[in-house]
Amino acid sequence: ILPTGEAIARKEIYDLLGKSMFSSSDTSPTVQLNIPTGFYILRITASSGKYYVSKIIRKTSKSTQ
Repeated sequence: ILPTGEAIARKEIYDLLGKSMFSSSDTSPTVQLNIPTGFYILRITASSGKYYVSKIIRKTSKSTQ
Protein backbone atom coordinates (compact mmCIF):
# COMPACT_ATOMS: atom_id res chain seq x y z
CA ILE A 1 0.00 0.00 0.00
CA LEU A 2 3.04 2.26 0.19
CA PRO A 3 4.21 4.08 -2.91
CA THR A 4 7.61 3.12 -4.30
CA GLY A 5 10.38 4.81 -2.38
CA GLU A 6 8.45 5.24 0.90
CA ALA A 7 10.02 3.56 3.95
CA ILE A 8 7.95 2.07 6.78
CA ALA A 9 8.30 3.84 10.12
CA ARG A 10 5.41 2.17 12.02
CA LYS A 11 2.76 -0.54 11.50
CA GLU A 12 -0.49 -0.68 13.45
CA ILE A 13 -3.52 -2.99 13.27
CA TYR A 14 -6.88 -2.11 14.84
CA ASP A 15 -10.15 -3.99 15.12
CA LEU A 16 -13.30 -2.25 13.87
CA LEU A 17 -14.00 -0.86 17.35
CA GLY A 18 -10.64 0.92 17.34
CA LYS A 19 -8.88 -1.44 19.75
CA SER A 20 -5.16 -1.75 19.00
CA MET A 21 -4.33 -5.36 18.11
CA PHE A 22 -0.71 -4.80 17.04
CA SER A 23 1.80 -1.98 16.92
CA SER A 24 5.45 -2.04 15.87
CA SER A 25 8.17 0.25 14.66
CA ASP A 26 9.84 -2.70 12.90
CA THR A 27 10.54 -1.65 9.31
CA SER A 28 9.98 -5.13 7.84
CA PRO A 29 7.22 -5.17 5.19
CA THR A 30 5.66 -8.34 6.64
CA VAL A 31 3.63 -9.01 9.78
CA GLN A 32 2.81 -12.42 11.22
CA LEU A 33 0.06 -12.32 13.80
CA ASN A 34 -2.17 -14.69 15.66
CA ILE A 35 -5.40 -12.69 15.59
CA PRO A 36 -8.98 -13.99 15.50
CA THR A 37 -11.04 -14.22 12.33
CA GLY A 38 -12.55 -10.84 11.49
CA PHE A 39 -12.14 -7.44 9.89
CA TYR A 40 -9.22 -5.16 10.75
CA ILE A 41 -7.67 -1.85 9.75
CA LEU A 42 -3.97 -1.68 8.87
CA ARG A 43 -2.32 1.71 9.28
CA ILE A 44 1.23 2.17 8.04
CA THR A 45 3.11 5.34 8.85
CA ALA A 46 5.87 6.18 6.40
CA SER A 47 9.16 7.79 7.36
CA SER A 48 7.92 10.94 5.60
CA GLY A 49 5.12 11.23 8.20
CA LYS A 50 2.34 10.30 5.75
CA TYR A 51 0.13 7.39 6.67
CA TYR A 52 -1.66 4.80 4.59
CA VAL A 53 -4.70 2.77 5.61
CA SER A 54 -6.00 -0.53 4.28
CA LYS A 55 -8.69 -3.05 5.27
CA ILE A 56 -7.73 -6.58 6.26
CA ILE A 57 -10.04 -9.58 6.29
CA ARG A 58 -8.69 -12.44 8.40
CA LYS A 59 -10.29 -15.72 7.32
CA THR A 60 -10.03 -19.07 9.05
CA SER A 61 -7.65 -21.43 7.33
CA LYS A 62 -8.89 -24.80 6.13
CA SER A 63 -7.18 -27.66 7.91
CA THR A 64 -5.78 -30.48 5.81
CA GLN A 65 -6.38 -33.72 7.63
